[in-house]
Amino acid sequence: MQPIDIHFATGTVNGYYNSQDSKLKDRWKELLGKASYKYFDVLGKYAHLTFETQAFRSYTPEGIELTKTYDSIVHNEWILHGYYKYPQRKPLTRMYLHVMYHAFMYATWYHTAYVNGTQKDILNPDKMRDPKSQGAAWGPSH
Repeated sequence: MQPIDIHFATGTVNGYYNSQDSKLKDRWKELLGKASYKYFDVLGKYAHLTFETQAFRSYTPEGIELTKTYDSIVHNEWILHGYYKYPQRKPLTRMYLHVMYHAFMYATWYHTAYVNGTQKDILNPDKMRDPKSQGAAWGPSH
């Protein structure tokens, strides 16, 4: 089957950041600066985050540090769950974390969600790694 080109005459490309893609890895500020949609996607090796674009601009100086932080959390959870000992049970996709507006924090079997008021803490890699940050990492680590 031949690939096809699709053109959306009124659409815009929002872009995304992927720490695992050498073409995107060092372009955090550029990609975030060009983003025009309310939400922006950030991909690491083990984590996929979708939060408000403006929150990333305000609280995340460098995407690589944020993806390292979340990849470390997910990787350690996978060790704890035995996914490396029993690789057939290992998830086939990244852990999905996203913003929402109707509860505080919650988790399902396939994603975790965080109320928009928590973005100032959970999108700041320094707060996430600081044991004195009054629990910034508590939600994502559970």
